[in-house]
Amino acid sequence: MNARTVLAGIALFAAACGGGGGSSGGSTPTGPTGGGPQTTTINITAAGVSQQQVRIEVGQQVQFSNNAARNVEIQSDPHNVHDLCPPLNVGTMTPGQSRMTNTFSVRGTCTYHDHTNADDGRFRGSILVGVTEPGPAPDYRTSQ
Repeated sequence: MNARTVLAGIALFAAACGGGGGSSGGSTPTGPTGGGPQTTTINITAAGVSQQQVRIEVGQQVQFSNNAARNVEIQSDPHNVHDLCPPLNVGTMTPGQSRMTNTFSVRGTCTYHDHTNADDGRFRGSILVGVTEPGPAPDYRTSQ
């Protein structure tokens, strides 16, 4: 192999691994760019959750970071039952604390809310697991 071929291969590899980023407006979900394990983070502030819709693949987790000045309690819908998507039930986080969800093992749309502020839409969101468009929730009861 000559040096030009090696450099071209390195450039292609770097481009493939670099991945884009940033958030997009509207209802377009952000998601993984491929190239190995990645962490999708949802930040919580006084204004609500930073990304109300994210996309991940089956087998991945999501990190929630509490940047608000109060405790938050992230739980799966529906409110008070919290059984739609059990991997989402990360519990109470104090200000400055972060927590990972459990691994999402079933395709579907998982919705969540801040249990301490359940009626405020700014503190609700969804995680598209292995799908590109919102749809039915995964059935964790029959997949275990």
